[in-house]
Amino acid sequence: MEIKEIILGGIKLYIKVYKLKEMPKEDYNRIIKRSETETDSILEDVGKIIDNVKEQGDNALVEYTKKFENVTIYKDKIQVTPEEIKEAYNKVDKETIEAIKFLADNVKKFHSAQMPNKMWGMEITPGLVAGQTIIPLDRVGCYVPGGRGWFPSAVMMSVLPAKVAGVPEVIVCTPSASDGTVPAGTLVACDVCGADTIYRVGGSQAIAAMTYSFRTINTGGYGLSPSNTINFISTGNIQSY
Repeated sequence: MEIKEIILGGIKLYIKVYKLKEMPKEDYNRIIKRSETETDSILEDVGKIIDNVKEQGDNALVEYTKKFENVTIYKDKIQVTPEEIKEAYNKVDKETIEAIKFLADNVKKFHSAQMPNKMWGMEITPGLVAGQTIIPLDRVGCYVPGGRGWFPSAVMMSVLPAKVAGVPEVIVCTPSASDGTVPAGTLVACDVCGADTIYRVGGSQAIAAMTYSFRTINTGGYGLSPSNTINFISTGNIQSY
């Protein structure tokens, strides 16, 4: 292991660098195996969920939320209301709200710097012009993990890139708490980041609903999720696409 010094944005950082070929065998095996994902054992179950959501729509979302999370939701209340979002600000302390806004602003700056020119062109030969125009998707669905906690970073990793890219409509699917409500911190983060619609449904069933875009949840079939989403949900992503 060695420590390297780098300068990033005028800030001096120190990074620990490990060389795999110099590692003890047990450490090498541990690092290599940690990235392995075993999905074969759950592919069949996820496939059934996807098929059921395609056939039963909102009824399947209600059914699976009760089955997997033991939470009762209703078809006409899957979507979070504006009143719930407004009330969420009264349930989160001001310091946390300010921290969410501060972090969201920084993430937005980063993704703004990544944006390419929306349109460019060049003259290939005299009189022959070629170029490219970048057009954002009309609608995108984002999956935000939840259940045992709330993760504003997951909101920012998915909602903000879409918003910065110019997507007009961004929706969020996230599991509800045991009482059927979405954690206040998640709602505040979604609102700060500009999510247009929020649904209180999680798991592979939410991924399927966003993918096939019908009834209550309509995304046009485009979905995003943070990289640390659990295997069961990630497998839903894989199978849906």
